[in-house]
Formats: sequence, C-alpha cells, structure tokens
Amino acid sequence: MRSGSSIGVALLGFGRMGETHLRNLNGLARVKVVVVADPRREAAERGKAISGAEEALTDVEMAIVHPAVDAVVIVTPTDTHARLLELAAHAGKAVFSEKPIALDLAETARVVNVIDTTFAPKSPARWGRS
Repeated sequence: MRSGSSIGVALLGFGRMGETHLRNLNGLARVKVVVVADPRREAAERGKAISGAEEALTDVEMAIVHPAVDAVVIVTPTDTHARLLELAAHAGKAVFSEKPIALDLAETARVVNVIDTTFAPKSPARWGRS
C-alpha cells in the first residue's frame, strides 16, 4: 500500500459471492476497487459499474499484475483458487480467497508453502463457526 493512500483492490470473479464482496469493499473508506475481472465480459462490466472501478477485464491474471493493485480478492470457481493464490503471492499482492484453497490436501499444503515463502501479506480471516 502506498503511504497515505487507499488500498487498490482487484476483485476476481463477479458472481453472487463476488457481488457481495464487492459491495462490502465499497463500504471501506480506504479501499479503492481498481479492477473487476471475470471471464464473462458483461459480469466484469457490471462489477465495474457498481464499484466505480477503473477497469473491467476478462483476464484475471492481468488484474493481478495491474500496477495500481495492492490486494487481490479471489471469488472465482473453486478449482481456480490455488493457481490464482499462487500468482497473487508471486506478484507480491496481499490476497484474500474464498475457501477452499484447493481441491485436495496436498495441493492446499503446496499453495500454503508458496504463500509462506513469499513476501505477500496474508489475510488473517477465519472461516466457520467457533
């Protein structure tokens, strides 16, 4: 994050949960949704209109590496989470992802290791009921 400015966010995936996360991000004072990315152009454009984002993209990887993006929110199909988490971590972005990280324990452990060995900030979010 640039000192004294807002956090630039890329929202990946604009389905039902993506819209929920987008509306929540819009309510945060120091957060600016920069990019909404979804393979469906009309969904990305709808997210852009709702958030006032600068761009609507169909390429989620381009959203991750966008220079104004500090953090990535992953709300894509489950089978894409691991790959996108890894790309975001390698790009040095803070990352939040819907659960699960991956579809099997070995892949989950591998991605957690990648995240732990990068300098990417991690979300302390905890899911489920205590």
